[in-house]
Amino acid sequence: MKEPRCIYNPKRDCDTCVYRFKCWTNTLGDNVAIQEAIDSCPEGGHVRLEPRVYEIYETIRLKGGISISGNGAVITSIGADPMFLLEGHNAQVGDMLFEANDTTCIYIKSGVLNYVIHNNRMV
Repeated sequence: MKEPRCIYNPKRDCDTCVYRFKCWTNTLGDNVAIQEAIDSCPEGGHVRLEPRVYEIYETIRLKGGISISGNGAVITSIGADPMFLLEGHNAQVGDMLFEANDTTCIYIKSGVLNYVIHNNRMV
């Protein structure tokens, strides 16, 4: 199996850590690189996806205090249901187009508070 090759460019942006990354085609799916960026991000950080199509094979878990934005990204489920799981308080998901294919786009774990889901579309 080919490992994903990603470039991370962390930089400071309004006292939050912004992770921008680009990934090339890999056999593990884009969810691996996205999850890696989320897991690397400190609380209060932001993961910004490059505008392109992302294939998600497994659920992406969003921890508390992290935001992720698509900036024109298209998220396609290839078996992931849900595509995103909000597991912690104060998480944000925005600016994405979900190609749902009869799957759940964003699932909010019971008891999670103060989350924001904005400007997303589903086709």
